[in-house]
Amino acid sequence: MHPRKRRLGLIASLGMIALLGIALLAAAGTAIAQGRELLPAGIAQGTCDKFTIPPQYPLHAVGSGMVANGTPVTTGPQVGQKEDIYPVFDSVTTLDVKLSDILASPHALNVSEMSQNTPQSIACGNIGGTQLGTDLAIGLETQNRSGYSGIALLRANGNQTLVLIFLSQGLSGEEAPAAGTAAAGTAATTSGAATMAVSIKSFAFSPPSLTVAAGTTVTWTNNDSVAHTVTADNGSFDSGQIQPGATYSHTFASAGSVAYHCSNHPFMKATVSVK
Repeated sequence: MHPRKRRLGLIASLGMIALLGIALLAAAGTAIAQGRELLPAGIAQGTCDKFTIPPQYPLHAVGSGMVANGTPVTTGPQVGQKEDIYPVFDSVTTLDVKLSDILASPHALNVSEMSQNTPQSIACGNIGGTQLGTDLAIGLETQNRSGYSGIALLRANGNQTLVLIFLSQGLSGEEAPAAGTAAAGTAATTSGAATMAVSIKSFAFSPPSLTVAAGTTVTWTNNDSVAHTVTADNGSFDSGQIQPGATYSHTFASAGSVAYHCSNHPFMKATVSVK
């Protein structure tokens, strides 16, 4: 498929997902939901070129799961294609402010990530455009070469505003995870290879479960736009800060299973089993 057509299709799909999310929440009443704390988000006074910090209206962080009415939404199994797919991060927030009040002066919706304890904008959209009934959809443009982009929908609901954010990485032309690599949630195995590779991307280790022979060297490559670490839960190895584009290698000499995580983002977890 032509790259431009594929990108338009991806963006259109995100729009349909967002509209479906609004419909489901509306059917459930005034549901208040939130994403897992991962990427801080907020509506700030100003524009994407210059906005106030902290934001005037903080939003629930953008993450890989939702909590609706205080209860986590159960995610199902991975379905459909296994290759050339783009994971979507989401957030849902109900603000106690009228949409008309937000629109009365310049505001921008900004999503950030923490880099060395400092927030850095990764996607932003000026709030404005053509309103469809009670809904206003805005695009979220990539900031600081993060690769993240997406859409946000704002729905007027009396004295409140429902805000949905859908964000993904690579929609502006980057390739999806390469064919032949293990998909997130699956395990990779080697019975005698001397080296194995793990990709750090979209705040996840891929593959999250790896089985290797004793003596195998595993190399982690940071394909995200922020620093990560590869830190063994039992303290047997620690990469320190792996900057974007950098790698870290460790040789597993003896049999056993070692769980590890990113100390910067503790929700990032994975395991290496040595046979």
